[in-house]
Amino acid sequence: MAAIPAECLVCLDESGALTNLARLDGGSPRGGRTLGTAPGGRWERVTILGALGLEGLVGTMSIAAATDGTVFLAYLEQGLLPALRRVEPDAVLVMDNLAVESEEVVHPNG
Repeated sequence: MAAIPAECLVCLDESGALTNLARLDGGSPRGGRTLGTAPGGRWERVTILGALGLEGLVGTMSIAAATDGTVFLAYLEQGLLPALRRVEPDAVLVMDNLAVESEEVVHPNG
């Protein structure tokens, strides 16, 4: 990694969240009752995918679903790779251990 210029490094990560965002604990005076509210309705999972280089964010995407091979492939083909070709064509992607399954392999140059 030391031989790769910093301006070519682009870090890719994925994060998921649930839309319920309700606290599961709270505090109150001794003997008192802890009150709170939680959103009602249907809770959903939201996935945020994005890449960060020295120039800032590149090719971000959010989707109301968990990340699987199909979602990740769509993100690469429709979001990240076209943006990288414009911004940093010599980019080297650095990814964590995201485990998605897909039968297709995507090459950044087409």
